[in-house]
Amino acid sequence: MNPGKFSFILLLHVLVAGLGAQETRLDGPVSGLIFDAPAGAIRPMIGVPGASYLGTPLAAGIELAAVSPNGRLALALRDRELYLLRLETGIPEWSRLSEPAATAAGAIVWNSTSTAAAVYDVRGGQVQLWRKLPEQPELVELALPAGAEELVTTLVDSRGEFVIAGVRGSQAGVWRLTPQAQPRLLLAAESPEALALDSAGGLLYVADRARGEILRVDPQDGGATVLADRGRGVSDPVAMAIHGSRLLVAEASTRSLLVLAPDSGTITRIELEFEPSRLEAFGEPGLYLLNRPRQRGGTLHILQDGPEPAVWFVPASVEE
Repeated sequence: MNPGKFSFILLLHVLVAGLGAQETRLDGPVSGLIFDAPAGAIRPMIGVPGASYLGTPLAAGIELAAVSPNGRLALALRDRELYLLRLETGIPEWSRLSEPAATAAGAIVWNSTSTAAAVYDVRGGQVQLWRKLPEQPELVELALPAGAEELVTTLVDSRGEFVIAGVRGSQAGVWRLTPQAQPRLLLAAESPEALALDSAGGLLYVADRARGEILRVDPQDGGATVLADRGRGVSDPVAMAIHGSRLLVAEASTRSLLVLAPDSGTITRIELEFEPSRLEAFGEPGLYLLNRPRQRGGTLHILQDGPEPAVWFVPASVEE
């Protein structure tokens, strides 16, 4: 890959103060920040495509966190409390958003503009929508439909006005959650494993893992069109993302990445040497985290999408 394409890389020369009295100086090209779950820390990815590693933690002692797509903010759960972290200077500024009531959080998902995020419990219950970030944090609690046994996936629109949730249970399907309104069913689906929202076109994409289908849905009033199914090579979709006019679909059991052109319906398959579990945007547009190691010191895999998509690995086992 040509490092010149990696326009997002910033040369940071900042003094990073960790938790407690520990201080570390971080120098070098930083391509983005990620949450290293086994280490319980937010860490910088240092280097260029094909030659990267995870650096010393910027913030540690974290139970759960998600860095915003623009890399300037993060929501983090620490000591059973939810915090907003400002990361612009490289020295995290912690602001507490909630009391220990947020302890059941199972995941945190940002919207594409880094202005709102959903905090939800994978076992069900309520979804916390935090919007007007970072200047005027506002909490809106959204109820899931009755009968929702498990919240599988969710996303927040670019303006932070609504949440789309995929649930399992007697009310399995894709639901639109809006403040001061009842949940509205957009699509009945047995296993809505992944969602992607095209903000420019106003269209929602849904991956039904049980049926092996990729569908296009109107997020306002429902109405679905099947774009691809098992007959066209879809098998085990677990994550999706939109980059430009391309829909990216990660497949777990087949260890592959599908690149779908919604307008023409063409599908390109990219074989992988590992099992992907996510398509999480970070850093420069077109960069996606494809997995998250379960054990400390595991290997991360990164996708750089473009005319010639490329995947490289990033070792996380560096001394802290």
